[in-house]
Amino acid sequence: MKLALWVWLAWAPAAAQVSSGGAFSLDRTSAGPGGKVSGGDYEGCGVVEGNAASTTPDPLLLSGGGFELRVGLTNPPPFTLSSSTSAVVPLAGGTVTMAVSSGTVPLQDFDLVARQDPLNFPVTVDPSAILEANRGLAINDPLSVVQLQNTFEFKVIGEQGYYDGQFAAPIVVSFGYTDNDNDGVLDGTNPPLRARLLNVWTLDEEKRHWVEVQGAVVDTANKVVTVPVRHFSVYAFAAASNQDVDGVYAYPVPFRPFGPEAGPGAGQTGTEAGGITFTNLPSEGAIEIYTLTGQLVRRLEIPPSLALPRLIWDVRNLAGQSVVSGVYIWKVASRTAFKTGRLMVIR
Repeated sequence: MKLALWVWLAWAPAAAQVSSGGAFSLDRTSAGPGGKVSGGDYEGCGVVEGNAASTTPDPLLLSGGGFELRVGLTNPPPFTLSSSTSAVVPLAGGTVTMAVSSGTVPLQDFDLVARQDPLNFPVTVDPSAILEANRGLAINDPLSVVQLQNTFEFKVIGEQGYYDGQFAAPIVVSFGYTDNDNDGVLDGTNPPLRARLLNVWTLDEEKRHWVEVQGAVVDTANKVVTVPVRHFSVYAFAAASNQDVDGVYAYPVPFRPFGPEAGPGAGQTGTEAGGITFTNLPSEGAIEIYTLTGQLVRRLEIPPSLALPRLIWDVRNLAGQSVVSGVYIWKVASRTAFKTGRLMVIR
């Protein structure tokens, strides 16, 4: 049975103080990193400084053995949310925001918890379930890699502990992502995660696999992914491999690197150094160029590590020779789709 202990932790230079209530007393020591809050059979490792105690990464919760100690500035510290009110709550340093409507959580008073990197810092989830789910996702689609730095465990905590049931209405969760260079790719991801393809996945803790959450919306202008959820568990960003080829096209067409309009700019006919660019490519697949008689001229594999969905053909054939003037057929194929088009080379 888990006991909830509400304790006033006020700053004092004394080596130890005692807070008591009911049938227990709690000695509180003030220490630097690695200090302990202890008393009788209860002990919580953490840091106590000023008016706050912390155990990385959640500064509002000290835990150990069979109890949890919430730390606040009142006696007892109140829960910040109520079933009768609506609120927008920033969590995890503002990385996550939750919009909660009145009556959504069937608890009179409660708080929301967002714990980043539950693989190493779990709240209640079994980390082995995350590892097994990651392995399964990598096997099914190697390009749909859940980035652990964008993984969170969400919890509702009330007077009786954690609430794991369904919500009466969705809680709208907004995840912020980082794209400081505005290239449409999440910073620091490898393989690159394209922002427009982001979706949100949740961990099925019983089956130990990731399930895509329906209804996610990507706002690339504000760099936020928003999704409604009716149950808290572990959630993560993922980007399924892009198999779409509908938007693929090649430019410049015609390719005329020595003509009067030659140049690399928009509306110009290209340069020898610039070649022909294929853009809006799928996450994997190949580009093939053929003569009108069906002879293969060149094949280009689309590498999965492309930060931007484009690839340049140097307008050379399989032997490395510049192709002659003429009309050519191109084909771009992913695992599930293909598209063809024509281009012209004038030398």
